[in-house]
This record gives sequence, C-alpha cells and structure tokens, in this order.
Amino acid sequence: MVLYLQYNRGMTPTEAGQIMMLQAVMMTICAPIAGRLSDLWGSRVLATVGCLIIATGLGILVQVNDRMPLVVIAGSMMAIGLGHGLFSTPNNSTAIGTVAAAKLGIATATLNLARQCGQLLGTAVLSLLIAIFFDGRSITPQGYKDFQSVAVWALSISLAFSLMAAWFSSRKG
Repeated sequence: MVLYLQYNRGMTPTEAGQIMMLQAVMMTICAPIAGRLSDLWGSRVLATVGCLIIATGLGILVQVNDRMPLVVIAGSMMAIGLGHGLFSTPNNSTAIGTVAAAKLGIATATLNLARQCGQLLGTAVLSLLIAIFFDGRSITPQGYKDFQSVAVWALSISLAFSLMAAWFSSRKG
C-alpha cells in the first residue's frame, strides 16, 4: 500500500507513511486491551474476530483504484490495525501459555521466527508480483496501472491468508 500510495496517488513518502502509521497506532492501542480481554474470555473468539476484521479491511482494499477516497484507505488501514491488535496478543499468549516454563525462551524464539518468516514470505511474494507485472521494466507513470494490479494481487493473497487464519483460530480450542 505504501508504494501504491506513492506511485499511483502521488503522495510523498511522509504522507503515505502517515496513512500506513494508522495501522500501527490502532494495533498499539488494541493489543494491550486484547490481552486483558483474552484473560477473561480466552483467545479463540478474539483471535478469530481479529482475523475477520483484518479480512474486512483487506477486502475493502482489494477494490482499490484511483477513485477510492483516501479516507476509505485510511479506515481500512485502521481496521487492519484493530484486527492485528485483537489477534496478536491472544494468539501469542495461547502459543506461549502451552509451553513449560523451562522452554519459554525456545517458544518465544520460535514465535519470532514464524513472524519473521511471514514477513520475508510477504516481501518475496511482492517482489515476484512486481517481476511478473513489470518484467524488468522500471516503475514509471505508464506502468502505474500495472502497479495497481500488483497491489490488488498482493492484497488478495493477504486476504486469503487472513481468512485461513480466521478458520484455524476458530478451530483451536
């Protein structure tokens, strides 16, 4: 999204970053609250709802085009941040809570490794999509429509993974 906002919407890196920052702000606000709520209600419902909220935000962004109001994009980023906040803390708590105290370091490292692998895979998929759509060409104004396609494909893949995560979260018990 940050590249789409810069290339297709003509935003500066700072302006695009401010919109992207809304996701992090929402996650920062929601994650501690979700931790307290998961202590009361358990993690299954919160993690599942979080994934579905992420999917809703991504579902809106999949329809991104040059006419979509920036407020809709910003709202979608906030929804994704809310969803991440609701998902991450309960999910991590459940993962760590199932491990013996002597193995907490290993469990935490494994959880961090999984997160880093997900980020690495996301970067690889985005790079692959850019390579497919641009075939070695530079991203120029003539290719911005292709870059919009890259964004839609990347968001669609993310949406599919969010829905799978919601399904798996709803099944754990």
